[in-house]
Amino acid sequence: MLSHPEEEKIMKIRYSYINTYSISDYIFSNKNSEMFLNLEELKTTITSIIDNLPSIIVKRFDETGWTLHITNTKELEKIYNLDYKIEGITDFEQKIIYIYARKDYIYSAIMHEFGHFIDWYLGYISFDIRWDNIFNTYKETMTKDYMKKIKFSSIFSDLIENNLLNSDIATSEAFSDIMSIYLAQSNTAIPNEYKLTKNDISYFDDLFIYMERCLLCLEYQNSPISNLTLYNYG
Repeated sequence: MLSHPEEEKIMKIRYSYINTYSISDYIFSNKNSEMFLNLEELKTTITSIIDNLPSIIVKRFDETGWTLHITNTKELEKIYNLDYKIEGITDFEQKIIYIYARKDYIYSAIMHEFGHFIDWYLGYISFDIRWDNIFNTYKETMTKDYMKKIKFSSIFSDLIENNLLNSDIATSEAFSDIMSIYLAQSNTAIPNEYKLTKNDISYFDDLFIYMERCLLCLEYQNSPISNLTLYNYG
């Protein structure tokens, strides 16, 4: 995976956060791990995740005017007229990624939303019929094994239940899910329970090749939403 730790990482991050938990709420909650006790804890978590991203993503995100907004004061479902719960959302018109300020959402959703940004930057590569064909081929294999009751991690099982078994899933969502898994595997700031096991990851070896190529194009492409100059990768 591409990484340039010598480059300064710049990221436009906005926080809209109010600590609404009282001491008693925190002490007696059954979901302590999902809470941030204060803004500094939230900032530390986000910074650590960003610092462990391939720097080219951060660079392209910043230079194209995108912003990451961590919030627990907005009702995103109402703002975007959604009739289902979300963990975050990518607003392409405003160039904003919103993530709800919960630990489990940040660990699971932030890589997914960056997947949407990468897709946008590369000219919506997920709309290419070739990606659709590639994904559906692997979807068939994964789904067959899942139906055989082969044991998968909870992360992989959720992916299959929510996406692979959903005939209406958009190819852009599938692309972002695969990119999310790819980025999370090497991000040391994301706990292992949000990553695939060794057994799971064997299903993604070939798909990860395409994710790596996307990052290579992110590296060498000069401007967003333009024609790519592709090389023969063998």
